Order: sequence, then structure tokens, then C-alpha cells
Amino acid sequence: MIASYHISKTDHVALTFSFWAPTGEYSPNRLAVLSTNTWTFVPGLAYTKSFAEANVELSGSWALYFDTENTATHYQNGVLSDLEGTVIKRWKSGFGFGVIGSWIQQINDDSGPTADRIGGFSGRAFGAGPIVTYSTEIGKHPFNFNARWVHEFENRNRLEGNLFALSASFTF
Repeated sequence: MIASYHISKTDHVALTFSFWAPTGEYSPNRLAVLSTNTWTFVPGLAYTKSFAEANVELSGSWALYFDTENTATHYQNGVLSDLEGTVIKRWKSGFGFGVIGSWIQQINDDSGPTADRIGGFSGRAFGAGPIVTYSTEIGKHPFNFNARWVHEFENRNRLEGNLFALSASFTF
């Protein structure tokens, strides 16, 4: 769910709430599973500032991830903070190009029998990379597309890698 408000023509704020359900097969006896066997609740806040003269956009978003306890293993993930920022230069053609940066930080330790043996396993990750966007209208409805690649670095107690994500939105 997203509730947004246009403070002015150049300033926008949004409150978000999403959740992930424990779908997919789960077995505590398997190393690789399709589910974490938890519900995850994700409230967030986003802000965008547009500079019309330069056709540049600055955006930031912050979300917190709250997981329920895995009832099969009694493992409880700590609260995760995800802060992202982007700078995008847009052109009249609808295309945009920019950079994205991210900082993921676990706020408190994991808990449960396994977590206690490994010291809470609290982690963090930093990332940066390019973002490409395209915005247009289909009929009178806005359509937005973006592709981003984020290289992670300076990770601690988290898998390190590269994120490639595609997203599209169509507003009725």
C-alpha cells in the first residue's frame, strides 16, 4: 500500500506498507529452502525533490523490516533498516539515468538457539550502482519503468553480491 502527498510541484512524500507471506516449501532439515517460514512487515517512508530547470530528481527512501519468529526453528531475525538514495537526470524523451546508493543495517541481533551460538549474527551492507528509467503516459495514465544494478561492498554477516532489479508501475 502506498499513500503519497504532493507537498508542492517539486516536493513529494510517500508512506508505504508491504508484507511478505511465508509461501513456498519449508523444511528446517534442508539447507536450501524456498521460504523463510516467517511473515515480514515493511513500513517505509520516501521523499522526492525535483529540480525542474535541470530536470534532475533526488529521492530517498527508508524502510524497516520486521520478521515474525520462524516457528519451526525458533529463530527470530533482527529488525533490518534499508536506506536508499538516488540522483537521476531526466530527458524530455522520458529516459533518465542516474546513480543509486544503499545502506542496509541490522538494528538488533537475531535471537534463538542458533543465533545465540553465533553471537546474534547482526549484519550490514553498502551498495552503489547505476539506474536507468523511462517514464511516459499510456492514454492518460502514467507508466514508469526502471532497471538498476547495485554492487554490494563492505558487507558484514550478509551475503555479498550484485543486485539487478527491474520494476514497472502503471497508475490508473
